[in-house]
Amino acid sequence: MGFSARFTQCSLGVLLALLAGCATGSIGSQDFDGDGTQDGDDCDPSNASIYPGAEDPYGDTIDQDCDGVDGDAGDLDNDGTANEDDCAPEDADIYPGADDTYGDDIDQNCDGIDGIDSDGDGYASTDSGGDDCNDGDAG
Repeated sequence: MGFSARFTQCSLGVLLALLAGCATGSIGSQDFDGDGTQDGDDCDPSNASIYPGAEDPYGDTIDQDCDGVDGDAGDLDNDGTANEDDCAPEDADIYPGADDTYGDDIDQNCDGIDGIDSDGDGYASTDSGGDDCNDGDAG
């Protein structure tokens, strides 16, 4: 057997050994970043500071605890609404269900418009200063 044939046979053996070594663990059962969370459960398996249960300070735009929002569940502005559900978690006057004064260009109740829009048609009720005279009917 010549050099080329022996080299090819040896290379094939090394390749098979490497593949067999990779097959000993299943996908997701590794912890490549060493944060104690298996990669299959880790929302960022390449970053050891991001994993379910990590401290997640609000305002850094990073979801360290893998819950889908920046910041630990809590109520920064003490308005009774958790940060993750509050459209303005640092302003106690703005939260879902707040009174929403029409015409101040501020959406205090987090419904996407200035004023109260009970029927969701995109128009504020006349009671809150808007133009929707029938805020119980979106039609």
